[in-house]
Amino acid sequence: MKKWLLTVLCFLVCEPLHAATVRLLNGEVLEGKVDLGPRFVTVTRLVGPPVPVDLAAILEVSMGRVPPGPGNAMPAGVLLTSGTIIVERNLPSLEEPTVTLGQERMQVPTSAIAWLLFGPVAPSKLDAAPAGQPGGLLEGGDFFPGTFVGFKGGRVSLNSVLFGPQSFTPGTQILGVCLREWKPPLPRFVVTTTHGSRFATDDLRFEPGALTVKDSLLGVLRLNLDVVESLRAGPGRYQALAEQKPFKVETRPGADAAATLQIQKAGFGAPDTATIAPNLAVTYSVPPGFTTFLSNVSVPKAADPNYRVAFAVYGDGRPLFRTPLLSVADKPLPLRIDLKGARVVTLRVEPFGTAAGGGEWVAPLLLR
Repeated sequence: MKKWLLTVLCFLVCEPLHAATVRLLNGEVLEGKVDLGPRFVTVTRLVGPPVPVDLAAILEVSMGRVPPGPGNAMPAGVLLTSGTIIVERNLPSLEEPTVTLGQERMQVPTSAIAWLLFGPVAPSKLDAAPAGQPGGLLEGGDFFPGTFVGFKGGRVSLNSVLFGPQSFTPGTQILGVCLREWKPPLPRFVVTTTHGSRFATDDLRFEPGALTVKDSLLGVLRLNLDVVESLRAGPGRYQALAEQKPFKVETRPGADAAATLQIQKAGFGAPDTATIAPNLAVTYSVPPGFTTFLSNVSVPKAADPNYRVAFAVYGDGRPLFRTPLLSVADKPLPLRIDLKGARVVTLRVEPFGTAAGGGEWVAPLLLR
């Protein structure tokens, strides 16, 4: 009776569990109800005991309340110099020193706004714009240098030293306006709301019914858990090698890099896979501060049952780790390897006997 009463009381007063999908940095996926704690996320699945997961091991916690957007495109709204994006389709004139933006009703200093975005824009397009130069990103990808004047009659006005005053239709003729230099930060976490806003932060904590994040420009923000769509590790925590250009790809005579390295994009919610041909090396640069290589390795399902292969990792040409020989019958093997200050990391698939296939590196990552 007492046990039953305690259970009922806990149900009434404890923080409610939230249905979510939890993706770990090693590629593992957990689904169930999650309890958000100060350091751990506890996942309660339909079968088995609750699973506590350290926040440092999490790639993403997704509540699944809204459908995924178009890739990693930045939404329409304002991009702050801190890396935070606030969704806002009715952009203000920016004549005041402070403006209120988004359904989150954030008070934003006008001086903190780096870009005005009039529709979904790929980050690569912003990166290609001239660094620190104000102007407009045109629909075709060209950059129009000029000072932002304002909005008038549904048009965006820019004043150019070369071309004089010009106006553009937002969303069709012009995709965005750069107000000031933006150097992409490397936050440890990115929190996305159900409205589509993304808050970049190095410091977050869970409170009853809320997630508190610290923005370098906006200060401490308290987001109701009901509007939190996802919590994701930011580029300050990891780099996905499947999204990076290799420093060097070894090839056979007469073949190109595509014959050595193939990247399989598994789609939203699933890890990417890098398949490397046998006895050929693929090398990636290791940015300063990144100290660990993380991946799952496995033999392709289509491989011959007699095929045996080892997966080897090298740092600056020195062997760091080599797996035992694996076959298609073996489960994926998780790797976590200290890079020991290496400037480059090399991945190699080393078969035993006649090479009949390559090997798969599932969700290969560099971690800080």
